[in-house]
Amino acid sequence: AGANITVANAGNTFTGTVAFAGAGGLGNVAISDTTALDLQAMTLGGTLNVTATAGAITNSGALAVSGASTFTANGAGGAITLMQPGNNFAGAVSLNTVGNAAVTDLAGGLDLGASTVGGNLTATATTGGIVQSGVITTGANGSSFTASTAAQAIDLSTQSNVFGTNSVAFTTSGAADVAVKSDALNFGTTGVGGKLTATRSEGDTPELQAPAASASAAIFTKNI
Repeated sequence: AGANITVANAGNTFTGTVAFAGAGGLGNVAISDTTALDLQAMTLGGTLNVTATAGAITNSGALAVSGASTFTANGAGGAITLMQPGNNFAGAVSLNTVGNAAVTDLAGGLDLGASTVGGNLTATATTGGIVQSGVITTGANGSSFTASTAAQAIDLSTQSNVFGTNSVAFTTSGAADVAVKSDALNFGTTGVGGKLTATRSEGDTPELQAPAASASAAIFTKNI
């Protein structure tokens, strides 16, 4: 099962990168920091819970997590950047910050858990698709969701997301579809290899508002 490590005291201050190790591997890890937090490479058999009460969360090494991962940076200077190309999140990833958030997943697809992002959200699945297990809320223009490998879809239609009037872009290749549901939908530059299905959960039927958009077919509906 691996060793469980909890260093979640609200007064912790780590000025350098932070690494964890355990005999027989690592299970669950929880860490809190009063400043910016930089995570080194680690492999966990359980969950990862990371909080920076002031400053940003980054990773200078790849994170491989079997369970759910939660990252919170809601203090001054808060942002979350988890763009190491070797990241592998097998469980849901929740991102909560007053600033921007970015996450990359290498294998098996990316599952976005409940996330509230004050800025924009950039999510990239290198070899899998993107799905969600919780509501996603964004607070600024420029969010993007990309499934880089052919025939890997993006499905953000299982929850009533809250994108507001902030622009959201989607990219798939091959014949991969995109489905999205939100209170409002303002599309940024979007390229969909398959079908684009958009559902607006409030207000009028959505309009495709994008400087450039392509899809093999598009369906726009409202669900009040």
